[in-house]
Amino acid sequence: MIRVRGELDLDSVHVLHTALGRARGRTVVDLSGVAFADTALLHALLDARAAHGFLLAGPLTPGLRRLFDLSDTRSCFAFAPGA
Repeated sequence: MIRVRGELDLDSVHVLHTALGRARGRTVVDLSGVAFADTALLHALLDARAAHGFLLAGPLTPGLRRLFDLSDTRSCFAFAPGA
């Protein structure tokens, strides 16, 4: 499990990118602690999904839901119930 907390933008998303690169097998990415994220988060997740499967967990903040919906990328990911 990878627990993501705080703000994710171009300056900080490298930490998530590294964690996703080290993950093995099916991984749960818990986004419930994300206060802010921009498209850098989406790019990290889209890049990593080709390497291995993962499940996004929440609950997602309204801002994160909006990010996935406005970018039309929600269907690109598997979400845990309640996310």
